[in-house]
Amino acid sequence: MNDTKVTPRQAKILDILSQIPITRIEIAGKVSSFYPMSKATLMRELNILKDQKLVKVQGKGKNTVYASLQDSFLKYVDLDEYFNENSHIRIKGTKNFRVTILEQVRRYSNKELLITRLKENNPPYSFKQQRILLSY
Repeated sequence: MNDTKVTPRQAKILDILSQIPITRIEIAGKVSSFYPMSKATLMRELNILKDQKLVKVQGKGKNTVYASLQDSFLKYVDLDEYFNENSHIRIKGTKNFRVTILEQVRRYSNKELLITRLKENNPPYSFKQQRILLSY
């Protein structure tokens, strides 16, 4: 696993590149609202990411296209931003824990009771589900 440290600015560039390979000018346009920077600074950041083997470069001159080499499951995530209450990174889910789940687990944690429930077909399980449950 790559434990390379990246700056917040570099993380934003990687986030943009993970969506689709684009040119430097397009990167500058998308990053500028978050991190205004000069052309030289952007080139320096892209070269650092390339040296760290996080970015792939294709082409030359104005037609140069940059693409992320990170696997989408292994992409950099800023933990402070992720755990921020108003984070745009996390997928929003329910905020309340359903206590009824614990009762369901407790009810079916006893194997004999589970087998009895399956034989009663309450709740109804398919034959395949019954085989899987009984294999535990």
